[in-house]
Amino acid sequence: MRKRDKIIFYLTSDKSFRAICEVTKEYFVDHSFIWEADDYPHRIGIEPLSVPQEPLALKKAREIAEHPDLGGSFGRCSVVQLKPEDFNIILNIMTSGELNQDKTGG
Repeated sequence: MRKRDKIIFYLTSDKSFRAICEVTKEYFVDHSFIWEADDYPHRIGIEPLSVPQEPLALKKAREIAEHPDLGGSFGRCSVVQLKPEDFNIILNIMTSGELNQDKTGG
């Protein structure tokens, strides 16, 4: 990953998008402590761009976008490269306020 790349955090446990971040520091190795479970030395620097109050369910994103294949298959890999148009759809939903509205705007 390179500086200015965008990342969407997706949780496979509940099939939802949780945040969009921008890479601010390219890959580096650092063995300093983060979590108790293990050593996580492979890192990048990130800054949040959008962290909605409510997660965006994949199913809801597909309904809002009227795009049943939005994002392809999630959960098979740790990192998935999205098509630019799919990324932009998810970004727009997460930042536009559509997340808390139904399709009629209510």
